[in-house]
Amino acid sequence: MKKTIIIILVSLSIVVSLGIWVANADVNLNSSQNLHYGIIAILVLFSLVLVVSRIGSLKKGLPAEDELSKKLVKNAAARSYYFSLYLWLVIMYLGSEGKVDQENLFGLGILGMAILFAGHWLILKFTGIRDE
Repeated sequence: MKKTIIIILVSLSIVVSLGIWVANADVNLNSSQNLHYGIIAILVLFSLVLVVSRIGSLKKGLPAEDELSKKLVKNAAARSYYFSLYLWLVIMYLGSEGKVDQENLFGLGILGMAILFAGHWLILKFTGIRDE
């Protein structure tokens, strides 16, 4: 239950800080800023889905994390780490060309890693984990 409360608090703090950031930002938002806002919104929605599923399992009397969910997270983390190495190679190549600012590339890399983890988690959640 403590992890669920922490996820809720982190999600709410992200939403509040994003709202303050947008309120203080310029009126003219460029496409890269809109892309960043969209990715952050998708990640917050992903965390809210996780919270809803945990609360549903707690109401049914099931543990919040069982062996399967722990194995699912472990496999998703391993796969997303492997793919994120290639993501960072692409980002390093784009940074060496000098076409994109370094700060934008760093933020894009972190958001890309989060999207890779969420994508791998969703894929493994729906397809299942093979016996090893």
